[in-house]
Amino acid sequence: MQISEKMAMDKQFNNSRPTAINISDDLIFVGNSIGELWMYDRESQEPYDVFHERGKDFQGNPVSVIEVHPTRNEYVLIGYQFGQVVLIDVTEPGKSLKVVKDHHKGSTIASLAFCDWTKPKKK
Repeated sequence: MQISEKMAMDKQFNNSRPTAINISDDLIFVGNSIGELWMYDRESQEPYDVFHERGKDFQGNPVSVIEVHPTRNEYVLIGYQFGQVVLIDVTEPGKSLKVVKDHHKGSTIASLAFCDWTKPKKK
Protein backbone atom coordinates (compact mmCIF):
# COMPACT_ATOMS: atom_id res chain seq x y z
CA MET A 1 0.00 0.00 0.00
CA GLN A 2 1.32 3.42 -0.93
CA ILE A 3 1.84 6.08 1.74
CA SER A 4 -0.82 8.41 0.25
CA GLU A 5 -3.41 5.58 0.28
CA LYS A 6 -2.57 4.76 3.89
CA MET A 7 -2.88 8.42 4.91
CA ALA A 8 -6.26 8.69 3.18
CA MET A 9 -7.48 5.52 4.92
CA ASP A 10 -6.23 6.77 8.30
CA LYS A 11 -8.07 10.08 7.83
CA GLN A 12 -11.27 8.28 6.81
CA PHE A 13 -11.02 5.91 9.80
CA ASN A 14 -10.36 8.80 12.20
CA ASN A 15 -13.61 10.47 11.09
CA SER A 16 -15.55 7.66 12.74
CA ARG A 17 -15.47 5.68 15.96
CA PRO A 18 -15.40 1.91 16.43
CA THR A 19 -18.77 0.39 17.34
CA ALA A 20 -18.22 -3.39 16.97
CA ILE A 21 -15.30 -5.81 16.76
CA ASN A 22 -14.71 -9.49 16.02
CA ILE A 23 -11.77 -11.71 15.11
CA SER A 24 -11.40 -14.70 12.77
CA ASP A 25 -8.40 -16.97 12.25
CA ASP A 26 -6.92 -14.52 9.73
CA LEU A 27 -8.63 -11.15 10.14
CA ILE A 28 -9.63 -8.51 12.68
CA PHE A 29 -12.99 -6.87 11.92
CA VAL A 30 -13.87 -3.38 13.17
CA GLY A 31 -17.28 -1.89 12.43
CA ASN A 32 -17.63 1.85 12.81
CA SER A 33 -20.10 4.64 13.39
CA ILE A 34 -20.49 5.46 9.70
CA GLY A 35 -21.40 1.91 8.69
CA GLU A 36 -18.07 0.65 7.38
CA LEU A 37 -16.43 -2.68 8.15
CA TRP A 38 -12.66 -2.35 8.32
CA MET A 39 -10.65 -5.55 7.99
CA TYR A 40 -7.06 -5.97 9.12
CA ASP A 41 -4.64 -8.85 8.72
CA ARG A 42 -4.49 -10.48 12.15
CA GLU A 43 -0.77 -11.22 12.03
CA SER A 44 0.64 -8.03 10.48
CA GLN A 45 -2.25 -5.72 11.51
CA GLU A 46 -2.04 -4.14 8.06
CA PRO A 47 -5.34 -3.07 6.42
CA TYR A 48 -6.89 -5.88 4.37
CA ASP A 49 -9.97 -4.14 2.96
CA VAL A 50 -12.97 -1.94 3.78
CA PHE A 51 -16.59 -2.94 3.16
CA HIS A 52 -19.31 -0.30 2.88
CA GLU A 53 -22.84 -1.12 1.79
CA ARG A 54 -24.23 1.45 -0.62
CA GLY A 55 -27.68 2.98 -0.41
CA LYS A 56 -29.65 5.44 1.68
CA ASP A 57 -30.49 2.83 4.35
CA PHE A 58 -26.80 2.56 5.21
CA GLN A 59 -25.76 6.23 5.23
CA GLY A 60 -24.80 7.16 8.80
CA ASN A 61 -25.96 3.74 10.00
CA PRO A 62 -23.46 2.41 12.58
CA VAL A 63 -22.39 -1.23 12.64
CA SER A 64 -23.79 -2.74 15.86
CA VAL A 65 -22.58 -6.36 15.63
CA ILE A 66 -20.22 -8.52 13.56
CA GLU A 67 -20.46 -12.33 13.45
CA VAL A 68 -17.91 -14.62 11.76
CA HIS A 69 -19.06 -18.04 10.55
CA PRO A 70 -17.65 -20.66 12.96
CA THR A 71 -16.33 -23.05 10.27
CA ARG A 72 -16.17 -20.91 7.13
CA ASN A 73 -14.29 -17.77 8.15
CA GLU A 74 -14.84 -16.11 4.79
CA TYR A 75 -18.52 -15.48 5.64
CA VAL A 76 -19.31 -12.54 7.90
CA LEU A 77 -22.66 -11.14 9.03
CA ILE A 78 -22.92 -7.43 9.78
CA GLY A 79 -25.79 -6.03 11.85
CA TYR A 80 -26.64 -2.33 11.84
CA GLN A 81 -28.13 0.08 14.35
CA PHE A 82 -31.18 0.77 12.18
CA GLY A 83 -32.09 -2.92 11.68
CA GLN A 84 -30.30 -4.03 8.52
CA VAL A 85 -28.30 -7.26 8.17
CA VAL A 86 -25.68 -7.92 5.47
CA LEU A 87 -23.82 -11.13 4.61
CA ILE A 88 -20.44 -10.73 2.91
CA ASP A 89 -17.66 -12.99 1.66
CA VAL A 90 -14.38 -11.41 2.78
CA THR A 91 -12.59 -12.86 -0.25
CA GLU A 92 -14.81 -10.53 -2.34
CA PRO A 93 -15.62 -7.68 0.06
CA GLY A 94 -16.66 -5.26 -2.68
CA LYS A 95 -20.13 -6.80 -2.88
CA SER A 96 -22.62 -8.23 -0.44
CA LEU A 97 -24.01 -11.76 -0.80
CA LYS A 98 -27.32 -10.99 0.93
CA VAL A 99 -28.91 -7.81 2.28
CA VAL A 100 -31.94 -7.73 4.57
CA LYS A 101 -33.15 -4.12 4.86
CA ASP A 102 -36.76 -4.32 5.95
CA HIS A 103 -37.18 -7.20 8.39
CA HIS A 104 -36.08 -5.32 11.52
CA LYS A 105 -36.39 -1.77 10.24
CA GLY A 106 -35.69 0.73 12.99
CA SER A 107 -34.60 -1.85 15.59
CA THR A 108 -30.93 -2.23 16.46
CA ILE A 109 -29.46 -5.62 15.64
CA ALA A 110 -27.88 -6.59 18.97
CA SER A 111 -26.65 -10.09 18.12
CA LEU A 112 -26.34 -12.45 15.18
CA ALA A 113 -25.47 -16.13 14.84
CA PHE A 114 -24.94 -18.66 12.10
CA CYS A 115 -26.79 -21.95 12.55
CA ASP A 116 -26.93 -25.31 10.78
CA TRP A 117 -30.26 -25.83 9.03
CA THR A 118 -29.56 -29.35 7.78
CA LYS A 119 -31.94 -32.05 8.89
CA PRO A 120 -30.50 -34.84 11.00
CA LYS A 121 -30.11 -38.15 9.19
CA LYS A 122 -32.65 -40.82 10.07
CA LYS A 123 -31.25 -43.96 11.64
